Amino acid sequence: MLSLCIITKDEEIFLPACFQAVQDIVDEIVVVDTGSTDRTVEIAKGFCAKVYFTPWEEDFAKAKNVALGYATGDWVLNLDADEIIDAKGCEEVKRLISSNTADAFYLLQRTYTNYTKGLGFVRLASNAPFLLMQHLNLPQKEFSGHYTTKIIRLFRNKNITFVGAIHEDARPALEKKGMGIAESAVVMHHFHELKGDAFIEKKRDSYLRMLRKRFDELQTAKAAYDLGLGIYDRKKDIDEARQYVEKALEMEPDFEEALFTLGVFSIKEKKYEGGITYFEKVLSLNPRNYWAYTNLALLYATLKEWKKCKVVYEKALEKGHPEMEEILGQIKALEGKLSD
Repeated sequence: MLSLCIITKDEEIFLPACFQAVQDIVDEIVVVDTGSTDRTVEIAKGFCAKVYFTPWEEDFAKAKNVALGYATGDWVLNLDADEIIDAKGCEEVKRLISSNTADAFYLLQRTYTNYTKGLGFVRLASNAPFLLMQHLNLPQKEFSGHYTTKIIRLFRNKNITFVGAIHEDARPALEKKGMGIAESAVVMHHFHELKGDAFIEKKRDSYLRMLRKRFDELQTAKAAYDLGLGIYDRKKDIDEARQYVEKALEMEPDFEEALFTLGVFSIKEKKYEGGITYFEKVLSLNPRNYWAYTNLALLYATLKEWKKCKVVYEKALEKGHPEMEEILGQIKALEGKLSD
């Protein structure tokens, strides 16, 4: 039995699409509302959700833990209202929970955006997001690309709780109970920018304040890393952001996301050799970090080391890089350079 847990506040635009996308794979929908004034609660009840209420206290973990407390399924899928799992992802969720290979799984939050200067930004290779919005009757908007974040959102219901007022994390609770965590290819298509520029600006200010509070409380590698990202996202201050990302790496030397981010910072600061070192370390930890291949190839191309660039792209293909057509195009262009 799979329980879907969601916290809400004024999500009438997104909630129907979120529910429609997963309704065939979940056995229970638990909604904890934190003060909606629109039709959110009415819509949730229309999908036979069990609806509960809690005040908003600027703490995502606290609100999500309330929802987890009401879940009765053997497994829990935790989504935000503006996240969609497509049909392929739903099939993979079903396979994962029946595979008995792990107790929890990282899902891939793919946030669509027109902000091309963000860390880890990848240009769209198809119109799939637009087709998904169209299919689920979401507001229509074109996006330039996306950035992807790994988040643990699927796990066995074993009294697990999130920690952190923002960028809430289930990993500490899972590790404390000795529960196995694995990667997955399930994508959560994240459309929060459909809420408009004013909402995004307000959200960034609020999030940075909450990230500082979270780091002060937890003093963990993840909290330091998230604060570093938040500082860069809101203030574009690489120096201050790097201090916290490096602190995260000091606490956890094999922190893949921190290494990747320091590699991206190196690109932005034109410290190319340093960037190569960071991305090579990422790939030594996770040979399927596709975007590390992309960035490593970019660095070699910047240094005009065409042979090394081609080798990296070829390895990316071997590992199943999702942007196969673009990678093949890059290899073909490099073959032309090498033959000159």
